[in-house]
Amino acid sequence: MRTAATPTDITSGAFQPNSARHSPRASSLGAARLGLLICVFSTTLASRVSAQWTAISLDPGFGEGSRAVGIFGSRQVGWVIMDGSNGHGRHGYRWNSTPDSWVDLNPAHADGGSRVYSADGAQSVGLIFSTGEHRAALWSGSNDTYISLHPADAAWSAAYGVHYGQQVGRVVTDRGWRAGLWQGSADWTDLTPAAATAAEALAVHNGQQVGWVWIENVQHASVWTGDADSWLSLRPGSAEMSVASAVHNGTQVGHAYFDNMTVMHAGMWTGSAESWIDLNPAGAAASTALGVHGDTQVGAARFDGRDRAGLWTGDAESWIDLHALLPEYYKVSTAAGVWTEPGLIHVTGWAYNQNTGQDEAMLWRLAVPAPGSAALAPLALAALTRRRHRARV
Repeated sequence: MRTAATPTDITSGAFQPNSARHSPRASSLGAARLGLLICVFSTTLASRVSAQWTAISLDPGFGEGSRAVGIFGSRQVGWVIMDGSNGHGRHGYRWNSTPDSWVDLNPAHADGGSRVYSADGAQSVGLIFSTGEHRAALWSGSNDTYISLHPADAAWSAAYGVHYGQQVGRVVTDRGWRAGLWQGSADWTDLTPAAATAAEALAVHNGQQVGWVWIENVQHASVWTGDADSWLSLRPGSAEMSVASAVHNGTQVGHAYFDNMTVMHAGMWTGSAESWIDLNPAGAAASTALGVHGDTQVGAARFDGRDRAGLWTGDAESWIDLHALLPEYYKVSTAAGVWTEPGLIHVTGWAYNQNTGQDEAMLWRLAVPAPGSAALAPLALAALTRRRHRARV
């Protein structure tokens, strides 16, 4: 945090930009703010505990944009675009909740760049571009800890999720797209069920993998427990297509298409197609859920043609508009990952800055000061939910 935030409005939140990226335009936002646009989003609970959302740009101030797509505790992972003219000109990055904390994870031999999608403890996963190939990658710290997960018979691979020594992703072989499961080496398990023509695993937690499977021209949100025979479709009965994007402690989130593919709604499951809960907020034209941790889900919903990062706590009515915390020059945003702990919620994602024409990695945080407890964060969320329409911009 570069500058201390000061409250100016009880219904707003503190936004902390990276001065390296934003200060050249500070005069247009008001010289008195010195490049820091402040709006405080706070709620006073019955116990007189104050809960405050803070939004922070993690963009390092160089390159041509950035995205944060995964989170573990106070660490965020994603990438920075180093060369926008080259589709592979990205470097996988890790942050520790501030723009200056960045670590470039791009291995020296990755001449085409890299991306990082997920983290668990010291491990991070993603892909590298090297000698014209996309290769699934595992890191256990800095860029020189890189391990290739790329199977010997694969033409293309990527790792999207990691938890407790398991990694999941996509492997492209002569049989097409396959959902892959690794355990720290290039040896892999094909999760694709026999009836499927394509599949992809997107996340893993406690031995449960999620993603999608393509069977008879229908995309099924899917869950596995370690092998192809364990595959289970999560596709809601009325949905034409569906995807499961994330999983935590037996709760899966993603989206499904309805009404002849004209409507996309965020949703959540608890292990079966029948457990589907539609999370699409009232008034939203479309939505998707990309992250889950505990009882909290995150993603984006589309209002007036623009995607807005947001958060749910189990149903459509609980939607909280996180985009409302950002200055007006951020036109669209998406929340991709979430981490919860007693008194704290961390949400990571990205937002498009109209002034620079670039995406910026973002971090939203809700802090409930002492005497905090695991029960206080939901109370704060409930209070903020009641204000969500007033906060929307």
